[in-house]
Amino acid sequence: MSPNEKIVVAIIIVCIIVWVLYTLYKTKYLPSEFLDDIYDDMVYKSNFARSLKSPETLYDETIGYHNDDTTKLAFEKTKKRKDANERNKNLGIISKSAINELAVDSFVMGELMRYNMNNDDDAAIRAYYDDVLNTMEHYPRAVVTENTNQLHPTPETMLYRIEDYYNDNVEDIVPNFTNIRHNLTNVRVNEANNNNVMTTYVNNFKNRKRSRPRRNPINLTKKERAVDEYFEIKDVRSDGQNVHDREVNNEMADKYNKILELNKLDHMMTTGDNYADYTIDDIGRHLQNHKFSGDKKEAAELVYNKIRSGATISRLRGSREDDIAVSVWKRIHSGENHKNRENLQDAFMDSLANSAQKNYNNEYKEVCVTGRCANILGSLTLLDNNEQLSGSFKTTEIMKNEIFDKSYKILQNELAKTDEKTRDLYNVKIPSSGDADDAIIDKFTAHVQKKIETKIVKDYPNADKSVVNNIIEEAKAGI
Repeated sequence: MSPNEKIVVAIIIVCIIVWVLYTLYKTKYLPSEFLDDIYDDMVYKSNFARSLKSPETLYDETIGYHNDDTTKLAFEKTKKRKDANERNKNLGIISKSAINELAVDSFVMGELMRYNMNNDDDAAIRAYYDDVLNTMEHYPRAVVTENTNQLHPTPETMLYRIEDYYNDNVEDIVPNFTNIRHNLTNVRVNEANNNNVMTTYVNNFKNRKRSRPRRNPINLTKKERAVDEYFEIKDVRSDGQNVHDREVNNEMADKYNKILELNKLDHMMTTGDNYADYTIDDIGRHLQNHKFSGDKKEAAELVYNKIRSGATISRLRGSREDDIAVSVWKRIHSGENHKNRENLQDAFMDSLANSAQKNYNNEYKEVCVTGRCANILGSLTLLDNNEQLSGSFKTTEIMKNEIFDKSYKILQNELAKTDEKTRDLYNVKIPSSGDADDAIIDKFTAHVQKKIETKIVKDYPNADKSVVNNIIEEAKAGI
């Protein structure tokens, strides 16, 4: 018997054993305690494996607004590490990496309380966020240079989320976010300028995923390496809570407003029996007839029933979730989308199924209302006939990558167009001989910064203006 034949026989034997055990169990000839013990053992091992995971990993695996065992364990483990680092800080023996952990852990605990634990204790949430801000204010270099774990939110991401919280919930004294952001940017500029030949590409941000260096650093001046380092495109971390990102919320609102506008126009142009006024029940009927893969129908039904309850989402003008779903469904059936309707319907059904995730008990749990609405609105991406509606959502991190890439290209284009002396002075290929040369560098720098500002403002007319302006300032600081 050949090795392949032996494998086939083994698989058949295993299938027969499983079928026999299942049959005995169903017919009551096999005591249920036998399989119950196996299940309990599997659950125990799963819980044990989960208990060994880091706070970052547990936080990354939390689902929606659910205060389940994963959320509780994530909070517990994060708190233990934060308390230990606080003790070391008070003793004066804390490391730079532990300082970064203090900022990240305080942020994670605030996020878990705010979104998962259904906690109305705004004072406690604010206290955790204030801890993050205080750490950033007093230890900006440690927070920037030691933020190496891909599962850690970047300092700028944490700052934006906390700033949103203050804007939405706090009316009294508001921290100086501009000053904190400026300090973080200065650290990044200094780190880029102080890079050590080629080691900067390896040592700084040791574990955070990064793209390859733009150019081989061997033949570059220190200034050129600093520019490449500062404007390097960073890989965006996976973030289950990115639906709460300010720019994502801004784009969700823009997309939903556009849908309402186009649906109204469709209604005005379609009269009598030709106009179909879809309801949430129409979505439900299509769901029942749709062919899902695996057990995805169970997930879609769970989410659909949750949507029917009509939860409101403040970021979308206080609209009801079921109204948002119906509006998207109407848009899918617009005459403009008749060529791509089936694909759009499939994408909508996928958005329902993908709005639930399995927890450690292998049970589907729906994501938060913002996440569900983002998925539903996102079902039009790359498929809708309208250019705005077919665009994908961009987080602040993604938009920053785009703006940094554009800024870098503007700088290189302007360097290529300018005269050789200006180019060599800027890149420090020749030393400045005094005030006259310094004035040439300053003039060129201001010229490039103005080019960047003009280009970015033009390219992002609908983006959140405060976010765009902050990123523009960061880009100009790297010139």
